[in-house]
Amino acid sequence: MSVRGILLEMNSLSEVGGCVLCTSSGRIIAKEIPRYASEHQKGALSQKIVELIRLVQKRGEDFVEMPDTDTTDRWAVKRYGNIIFAVLFYPDADFHLVKLHIDLAVDSLSKEKDVQKIIAQEFTILITELKEVRVLDFLQFVDHLRREGFRKGIIITQRPYDDKVREQLLNLGNRVEIVIAEHMKNERKRLTKSIEAQGYVVKRKALVTDRGM
Repeated sequence: MSVRGILLEMNSLSEVGGCVLCTSSGRIIAKEIPRYASEHQKGALSQKIVELIRLVQKRGEDFVEMPDTDTTDRWAVKRYGNIIFAVLFYPDADFHLVKLHIDLAVDSLSKEKDVQKIIAQEFTILITELKEVRVLDFLQFVDHLRREGFRKGIIITQRPYDDKVREQLLNLGNRVEIVIAEHMKNERKRLTKSIEAQGYVVKRKALVTDRGM
C-alpha cells in the first residue's frame, strides 16, 4: 500500500479527522487532513506540528496525547525513529482503538521505500577525511552530497583551508562543515559518536584526489 493509501485508511475510521506524517525535524512528508486545506490553515498546521514534536521531545516518550487548542478534539502522536505520525481524533473516540490503528499505520509507513529514502536523505551526514582541502576537493564533495541527497557533509582535515574554500563554505551555510584536527581518525570517531547520539546516521566516504588522502 502507498503512503497516501495508509493515511486514507487511517482517515476511514469514523473517530479520526485527519493525519499527518512528518520527520522529527518538522518536514511534512504526507498529509490527509481536510481541516487544514487553505494556505492560512496550512501555515497553522505547520505550527501545530512543531508544537507536537516539541511535546514528544520534552516528554521523551514515543507516544503522546494532547488537546487541540482550537477545538474539543485531541491529537495523538506516535514517534518511530525519525518518523512522526500525528492523528487528530474526536473527543468521543475509543482512544485504545485509535492507538491500535496508529501503531499499525506507523509500522507500515516505516517500511515504505519513499519514507525510508526521505529519512535517509534528511538524517544522514557524510564524513570524509583529507590532509589538505583545496577548492576542487570541496566542490567535488559538495557535488557528491547533492547527487546522493545527503543532508550535510563534514570534511576532517589536518591543514587550514584557503580563502577560496572559505568563500565556498560560506555560500553553503551549514550544509558543509570543515573540521581541522591533527589526528583525523580520532576526530572522526568522536564526531561519529556525537552525531549518532543526536539521532543522525553517519556515513564515511574516501574522497579521491590526485594528492591522495
